[in-house]
Amino acid sequence: MWAAAALAIVMTLGAGVFLSVSVAARREAEREISLDETLIAQDAMEQMKASVRLGEPVSMPKEIVKNGRTYTVDMTEEPVYVESVPMRRIKAEVSDSSGKSVSFSVLMEDPQ
Repeated sequence: MWAAAALAIVMTLGAGVFLSVSVAARREAEREISLDETLIAQDAMEQMKASVRLGEPVSMPKEIVKNGRTYTVDMTEEPVYVESVPMRRIKAEVSDSSGKSVSFSVLMEDPQ
C-alpha cells in the first residue's frame, strides 16, 4: 500500500516537472523569436536612416534566416509634413512564419 502511494506521488511530481520544463522551453523559444525580430528590425531601421541621410540604397534582403527560422522584412518610407516641415516616415516590420511581428517607425527630416 505504501509503495503504491509513493509511486503515485513520484509520478505526479514527475508529471509536474515535465510540464514545467516544457512550458519553460516554449517560452524560451518565443523569447528567442522576439529577440531575433527586434534585432533584425533594428538593423533595418539603422540602414534606412543611413539611406535617408547619405542617399545610398538599402542593402537588406527581404527574407533573413536566423537561428534556423526565416523572417520577412518589410521596409516602407513615405513623405509626410509636420507643421509644414517636410519629413519622412520610415518603418521596418519583421515577421516570422507564425505571423508574429515587430515593427519600428520613426520620423526623420527630409534632407532635400
